[in-house]
Amino acid sequence: MSQGKELTYEQKQAIVHVKKYMDDEKGQGESISTANPARRTAQALHFSLSTVKSVLADTNSHQGVVQQTARKPRGHGIPKVGGHEITIVRRMIQDAYLRGELVTIPKLLHWLPEEHIVIPYSALRRALLRNGFSFGKACRRDALKERDDVIANRRKYLARLRANRTPTGATIRPEVYLDETFVNVNHRKQLTWNEEGSLVNVPSGVGARLIILDAIIQDDQAHTYGWVQGAHLHFKSGRRTGDYHGAMDTENFTTWMTDQLLPHIPHHALIIFDNAPYHNTFTEDTFPQSDSKKAALQQWLAERNISFEEWLLKPALYDLCRQHAPSPHYVIDDLATTFGCEILRTPQYHPELQPIEHVWGIVKSDIASTQTGHYTLTSLQERLIPACQKITPDMCQRIFAHVRKEEERYWKVDEKLDEMNSE
Repeated sequence: MSQGKELTYEQKQAIVHVKKYMDDEKGQGESISTANPARRTAQALHFSLSTVKSVLADTNSHQGVVQQTARKPRGHGIPKVGGHEITIVRRMIQDAYLRGELVTIPKLLHWLPEEHIVIPYSALRRALLRNGFSFGKACRRDALKERDDVIANRRKYLARLRANRTPTGATIRPEVYLDETFVNVNHRKQLTWNEEGSLVNVPSGVGARLIILDAIIQDDQAHTYGWVQGAHLHFKSGRRTGDYHGAMDTENFTTWMTDQLLPHIPHHALIIFDNAPYHNTFTEDTFPQSDSKKAALQQWLAERNISFEEWLLKPALYDLCRQHAPSPHYVIDDLATTFGCEILRTPQYHPELQPIEHVWGIVKSDIASTQTGHYTLTSLQERLIPACQKITPDMCQRIFAHVRKEEERYWKVDEKLDEMNSE
């Protein structure tokens, strides 16, 4: 230790513990056993033997030099706000609009405890901004409001679904909902009964990650509900498994669609998923993007016999491309078309409108509940399949019905709010 440097609280406490330990030994007689120095060190410092051995092993591996522990950042990280909480917040804001009441974050913080939800101010503000809300002028005063593009995309999505329903609400074309999720090896319940001051021997961190991909179907004409047979896929993140690399990307998703999904669903199905980047990869002949090189824009125009002046700068070339460009095509959409299927993308920030999101919540909860202390990838995989098997056709029908109610609520609320804004 450097001369003149102030001792930390922990260092002072260690000195007191060692001195008291030596005093106790002195009272036991002149002869002291030193057969187990590590255990004596642990007892003197009030540490566990495993902690002392761990520190000694780490020091020995660095040629006897004690390693400096990295400082943790000050303060507490802003907690994450989940999709369930955002769904409730969105509903509160819309209900307030219908009453003619403007909404602020302090009001939400006052209302949320009634739903047994407690969120810090900063976390709620960040979550609102990240989920399609803005704070701006609404009628006479500033208030929270949904962005216009969020409302428009939600309306467009719901209109497409309603076009696929009979007057009684039954699906015309089968609806297939798919999604990717992940679960970590150390996934477990967070609460447990325990004696005050006792510790549970659980591993730190989250452990290795298992990526899971699957689909569920709602086919009211054929009375088929639940998992799509043959569509299940899971593999460890970071490890190549068969045809799949260790991460979910366009190549892996396209392989799964081609081999495991499309051959196992009706050829006229409506396939519904979110806007993950690997779902939205453009085909090679798609119109150049704004970040394309100037030469690429010129080549695109020349290949289509579209005349342009050589002196045109890149912005003008890009505008000219846009004037003659066809609608963009996605790789996945073209692939689905070859099987007679159609793609529909869920609106951003609305996991409550995606039935398989509810399914993943149930599966993950079961995986956490069946954790018996075997924090290994093998144990996780053994518990995954039984957890998925608990998603029965009857359970899926209830989930579909619940999501249908959310769809109807959004449809009616958006109409009422639009009428109010038009007055």
